[in-house]
Amino acid sequence: LLNINALQNLERVCGHLYIQSNTLLQDIYLPNLQLIGQSLGIGWNNTITHLNNLSNLTYVGNGITLQYNVNLSSISGLGSITSFDIYSAISIFGNKLNNLNGLEWAQNIYDVTIEDEDYIVNLQGLNNIQQINGTLAISKCNLLQNISALNLLTSVGSLYFDSNPVLT
Repeated sequence: LLNINALQNLERVCGHLYIQSNTLLQDIYLPNLQLIGQSLGIGWNNTITHLNNLSNLTYVGNGITLQYNVNLSSISGLGSITSFDIYSAISIFGNKLNNLNGLEWAQNIYDVTIEDEDYIVNLQGLNNIQQINGTLAISKCNLLQNISALNLLTSVGSLYFDSNPVLT
């Protein structure tokens, strides 16, 4: 798959939207997409660098998973989300992110997992999270220096920190 431009007028996906293992796909061009009824999964797309063309997305029902998009350096295109089910999760694994800008909308959520993010130095973007009903898991983030962006967090079900060598 080289592009998804033919879907540029798509406004709703009532179920899941998974875009996976498209090694030549450079852009997720869905500029009119506003709603994903279930979950958004983007993984193993080697040439995607940003999610800017998802900037009209305002609702995701059951969670977001971004995994092993080895050149994905920005998720700020997710910043227009205004509604997200409280039983949903954010899972981010093995991308090239240095921050989490674009997730500022998250306040009350079920799970947050950040793993194998070798370029993240802080958790900026999660700075509005107040409650995590399930687990907050942060592991194998080799450059993560601090978690000060979580200063509004008042309640969490479980905490898991593992193999973050420079975290203070």
